[in-house]
Amino acid sequence: MMYLTENSILSVAMKQYRYKLRSYLELFSGLFIMQILGLVLSLGAVSSYSSSSNILRVSVMNYHSSIIMIFTFMWIFALSIILTTRQYRNLNYTFVANRLSSLTSDIGFILTSCILGGLTASLHGMLLRVIIYFSVDNGELLPSMFKPSPSILFTGITAAILYMMIIGAVGYLFGLLVQTNKLFAVLIPALFFAAIRMYIDPYITDAVEFYIKESSLTLFAGKVIVTVFVFFLFSMITSTRMEVRR
Repeated sequence: MMYLTENSILSVAMKQYRYKLRSYLELFSGLFIMQILGLVLSLGAVSSYSSSSNILRVSVMNYHSSIIMIFTFMWIFALSIILTTRQYRNLNYTFVANRLSSLTSDIGFILTSCILGGLTASLHGMLLRVIIYFSVDNGELLPSMFKPSPSILFTGITAAILYMMIIGAVGYLFGLLVQTNKLFAVLIPALFFAAIRMYIDPYITDAVEFYIKESSLTLFAGKVIVTVFVFFLFSMITSTRMEVRR
């Protein structure tokens, strides 16, 4: 029997997206646990320097929030893989859906998670500064480093979100490949490390520098958007090979 009106793929995907936001709240608890752990580890100085003379002794200690960001990247990678597991894919069938609507809702959820992760990671970085401010005894803080300008803060948050988008897209594709064939769980990491051991690392370095050495935020965003689109396109192709629940 055919209906005169059918839900569009976008409307179904939006319903799935909202449902996943409500149902996957436990996944966000992992984000805050990872960031708090990164914050605690960041309280130790990354590097220090001391110089002294007969009348003066100077000690310089450097702190930064890169550990918080690394832990956040680990979280988005793990979350993207988890979304591809059978347990979470079965939630898609709460609605009358197809692969495209399911993939679209997953992408929306991943991108939302990236925005939340980038914002909270930056806020934890600011919290780190506050903790250091009140914990430093008989010392001076460099104002330029302690109080970043709004433009620098905005750039940092945006860059964090964009990096998370790449990692999320890679993790999602990796998860789908593993669901297609479990051998990929071993094969892909093995090929990656084999490439490094076979001295192909200059190519890897060039690929990384293609992103991290971009000075223009607009161009960097463009590169990321194109890259993320390609990875999600491959995810769509991969998902067509997976078994569809009837």
